Formats: sequence, structure tokens, C-alpha cells
Amino acid sequence: MTDTVLRRRLRREFRARRRALSHLEQQRHAQNASRVFMSSGLALLSRRVSGYFATDGELDPDALIARLRQVGAELVYPVIGERRRMTFRALLKGYALRLNRLGIWEPGGRVAPAAPPWSISIMLVPVVAFDSAGTRLGRGGGYYDAYLNSIGTRRPLLVGYAHACQEADEIPRARWDVPLDAVVTESKLHAFSHRAKRFG
Repeated sequence: MTDTVLRRRLRREFRARRRALSHLEQQRHAQNASRVFMSSGLALLSRRVSGYFATDGELDPDALIARLRQVGAELVYPVIGERRRMTFRALLKGYALRLNRLGIWEPGGRVAPAAPPWSISIMLVPVVAFDSAGTRLGRGGGYYDAYLNSIGTRRPLLVGYAHACQEADEIPRARWDVPLDAVVTESKLHAFSHRAKRFG
């Protein structure tokens, strides 16, 4: 089995796992994950954080985002532009949301200018699956990896946000994959990089 075929199979398997969670389980995981994040040192680094709007059974960061706003963090969200380029923009007062070409909500209407990559302290990313080496399996579009590979070495701390049931034994890493610094689940903080281990 090739790595490409295995990644496709893992993507199907782990998307099914998170979709199988009940609404109550989803809510409980979201609340617990927000507590895990806020009780870690990550909260101290949260000046400007990129969030996302959960779909397809993803762990919903809304509870965490509410707590981050309470401590003064600024939130920005991914916007898919022309030529598949991704930027991150804050939601302005009186904002509107729109569905992008992937069927995912993003800021629309009155939006702020794009946040410079160096200004984002933590990039919170949705996950289909992750492993103990910090390899992230996403939906397959490659938007986050393309963005991160385009901005050089001064990257935000890359924190996956996932249900514990999304942890895989091993995920084949493609050459363009940017490894996660950490993953927050409803049960614990998994720190992979040296940068992230000081927040554990």
C-alpha cells in the first residue's frame, strides 16, 4: 500500500470517527479541551490566535475562543482567496460570514486587513488525525501547509485541536507536511516540539 493510499484510507477512517460522536460528546469535548488549553502555558502566549469554524465533526473551538477573548486575545480566521491562497483576518464589528468554495464559513463583507504571519502567536488548526510524531492529517487541500511553507521559519506555534479518538498510531508524512508543535484534546496537551514542551 502506498503512502498516498494509506493517507486516503486514514482520512476516511478518522473523519468517520469524529462524525460518530454524539452532540453531547462534542459539547463535552469542546468544554474540556478549552480547559486543557487555558490551564496550560499556551494561554500566556495567546496574543493573536487563528481560530476556525468547525464542520464535519471537528472539535469546535468556540468555547476556547470565548475564553481567549475574555483574556484579551485577538482572533483571526482563515480566508481562502484567489489561486488557493490563504490569509488570516479578524472579524470586524457587524461582521458577516460567508461559505467559501470548500463549504467552510469564513469572514466576509467587512473584514480587516490580512494579519501578517509574524503577528500570529498561535495557529489553532483542525485535524482529521494526528500521531505521536506531530504529523497532522488534514482534509487534503493542503492550505495550511502551503501557507506555512510560504512564510519561512518565523512561524506561529502550530497547535492542532482534535478529539482524543483522532490519534493514529502512525501517519506517513509527505514532504510538504509541516509538523504540529502540539495537539490539544479533551483529555490532555500533547507537546511535540521543543517550543511547545515548555508550555506543557
